[in-house]
Amino acid sequence: MSQVIITKFLGPTNSRGSRIKVTSFSGSIIVNWDHAFGVAENHALAANELIKKRFWDGGKFHGGLLPDDTGYAFVAEDQP
Repeated sequence: MSQVIITKFLGPTNSRGSRIKVTSFSGSIIVNWDHAFGVAENHALAANELIKKRFWDGGKFHGGLLPDDTGYAFVAEDQP
């Protein structure tokens, strides 16, 4: 079964750096921002972390920016 994965940027605080919250039906995780990558790449990497932890060892997924510019949405392909 495919699931939608939503990513949202969490700005830095006094005690933590920038992060991305990744949410799907199966749960959520928070991934640290990697300044070596751009915005879209950070969101894709964060979505991939959830895929690896909750679903499969990697896999293909597709996504893009949400229409209201609040984050990104990804759909992981079904695995055999």
